[in-house]
Amino acid sequence: MNDTDSAAPPSRPGAGAVLRHIVDAAAPPFTFLLLNTPWGARRAALAALLVAVAIAALRRYRGEPLGMVIASTGFVALHSAGAIVMGEGKAFFLPELLINLAALLVCAGSLLAHRPITAVVCRKLGVTPADVPHDRRATRRHRALTAAWAAMWLLHLLPLAYLYSIDSVVGLTVLGTFFNKPTLLAMAAATVVVERRATRAPAPAAA
Repeated sequence: MNDTDSAAPPSRPGAGAVLRHIVDAAAPPFTFLLLNTPWGARRAALAALLVAVAIAALRRYRGEPLGMVIASTGFVALHSAGAIVMGEGKAFFLPELLINLAALLVCAGSLLAHRPITAVVCRKLGVTPADVPHDRRATRRHRALTAAWAAMWLLHLLPLAYLYSIDSVVGLTVLGTFFNKPTLLAMAAATVVVERRATRAPAPAAA
């Protein structure tokens, strides 16, 4: 193996891997949906949490990063806590509603303060190289990125709030699984692509 081969980027996940992630994400909320009526909210929430823990063990067996596994399982645990504490089916989705509201306020507040939150997050996570200066072009880019994130959080929040107000557990499950999570992943991927392309652009040639 030569140096070029060893430096080759990892291959993109195939359709099977993507499908597994979709099933993994959908299993806990749909478990809750199916068991909420016959078992009640509290028992259904516990069942969803057990499913999440089982999936976490399977994902670790497949070699997925521990941090990602803990984060996804913790997210389900937060949802389950809402239903267990309040004893209502819709309360399973209260943490998601509050997270979207908080994220929208953070994005909007950072724009008003002229400190776009995506600039901070990208640098903290290493998406933006440490040696890249934050110039006017970066400020404009991150204003646009942060505004896009704010729009996404708002698009999540409005239907979530409506479905929560009418106690639609089915609607909340479908919305969270097939719209909110995919758009969140797509926005994260788009942010990484935009930032890496911008920070890797060659500097203008000297006159």
